[in-house]
Amino acid sequence: PDGALWCWGRNNWGQTGRGDFGSPRIIKETQQDWVKVSGNVSHACALKQDGTLWCTGSNAYGKLGLGEVPSVQSYVQLGTDTNWSDVASGEYHTCATKTDGTLWCWGYSNDRQLGSSSNQTKREPQLVGSDTDCVSVMSGERHSCAIKQNGTLWCWGENGKGECGLGNTSNFSSGPKQVGTDTDWLSAKSYHHHSCALKTDKTLWCWGEGQYGRLGTGGSSNLPAPTLVTEVTEVSDFDVGQNHSCALKTDETLHCWGRNNQRQLGIGSNSSNQLAPVKVTDSDWASVTLGT
Repeated sequence: PDGALWCWGRNNWGQTGRGDFGSPRIIKETQQDWVKVSGNVSHACALKQDGTLWCTGSNAYGKLGLGEVPSVQSYVQLGTDTNWSDVASGEYHTCATKTDGTLWCWGYSNDRQLGSSSNQTKREPQLVGSDTDCVSVMSGERHSCAIKQNGTLWCWGENGKGECGLGNTSNFSSGPKQVGTDTDWLSAKSYHHHSCALKTDKTLWCWGEGQYGRLGTGGSSNLPAPTLVTEVTEVSDFDVGQNHSCALKTDETLHCWGRNNQRQLGIGSNSSNQLAPVKVTDSDWASVTLGT
């Protein structure tokens, strides 16, 4: 809450922003005006209170949006704009929104994850379409989604396993396509080849690759359209990892599902993958976030 930014873990590309390419270490970014941060495998981007956008780490495929510069060791500002409102870092691309509702993406585009029909890498922010009503954005490995002011959900990029939720498994979606016709989407998250999204009625929906039961719908088949996770209701927070997912309910209980080979579900064993949500011990959880 004091606006300080803390990072830790692998730093071979400078992704912790500490000023070098070194071994893992905790770092505190001394400036006290950070409001949001989004990181992925080898880079991170963050927003400041003044609406400026800053990125650090690997600039492979231009995912930092800084042009032709190589990897950087500490946070560098993207241009001079002061109206950035949200940012989401994918594996090799980044997308962000501005306060005017415009959507921007940059980096690798082989799977059209930049929201256009071109597969050319872009090393600086590129405007996606002409809409001015985007309020939030999320990026997976090679696809992204955005929610508009009217509560509609739009996705684009890699779609071979149904990652975009469009009801098909075409190789990719060139440009944002609306997911169904619902107008009550609240937030969406993605990690690898699957996504989940929360509606205003606190129901959770997942789609994409179903291996290991990561969609929580009772099976392991791929699902190319949002499917209700029936065993969790009144969801207040959620997140998706590489092969698992978790949801927090308003009663402060935590439920997880998917791959469990490294005990990533927190259910006390690594006995088997879980195809449907399983309650995690204790009932006083406040938030949840997942990794690989």
